Amino acid sequence: MKKIILSFFFSIALFIPLKAAAAHQDFSKLNELYRAENYEEAYKGYAAGLAKDRNNPKLWYNAGNALYRMNRLGDAVYAYSKSFLLNPRDGDVRFNLEYVMRQTGQAFVPEGTPKLLYVMFYLFSEAELKAIVIVLFWITMLAACFCVMTQGKARRFSLRVMIIAFALLIANGGWAWARHYSQFSSSAAVITKPGGLKLFSGPGENFRECATAPEGRIVRILSGTDEKYYEIGLTAEGISGWALRNGVKKL
Repeated sequence: MKKIILSFFFSIALFIPLKAAAAHQDFSKLNELYRAENYEEAYKGYAAGLAKDRNNPKLWYNAGNALYRMNRLGDAVYAYSKSFLLNPRDGDVRFNLEYVMRQTGQAFVPEGTPKLLYVMFYLFSEAELKAIVIVLFWITMLAACFCVMTQGKARRFSLRVMIIAFALLIANGGWAWARHYSQFSSSAAVITKPGGLKLFSGPGENFRECATAPEGRIVRILSGTDEKYYEIGLTAEGISGWALRNGVKKL
């Protein structure tokens, strides 16, 4: 039983270096442009790379640096947030995201929340949490099968593995669910329009203007049923409204 579980984990671990290697491509020429303060050309190069690889956290981080230098704060918040979601354990990404959020009047760590606890909450990316849930599910199933098929010590060991794996599965499932409704999630978005974005009481300018969402603000997508407008929510203010899609970028 131990050998089967270890082999299962080892087969999954084989894929990790491939993903890590993909994130360390050579962008030295673009970085030279950035160091030479040619931020616009550097950003164009990073954007071209992202068009081919949207899941590269290093590219998103570099793009965020260039965008910040170009004073495009909304797009910088978006780029840093994308990098953070893909690689939340990177201290540089977290530091820059926290800094640019302060520049746009936001707090990376919600008020009253211990920073260490918040960092631990984002210890893994959403993709990693989903992978852990899948692995724990199959360990639970395999252990249950061995528990039925074996006797004696092997059965007792299988039962313990099944109970532990199932408990961890429930805990990680709850963690993944909580992350889905957190500040940085697939249902979140960033206001990227310079100067902010008008919010209307309905999907169209013929409705009453009810608020303004500042540039760089991280918001929640409440509805995407309209072709031109998103219904978004500003959590801190407790308000919602409809905003043009072209001024909002979903994470």
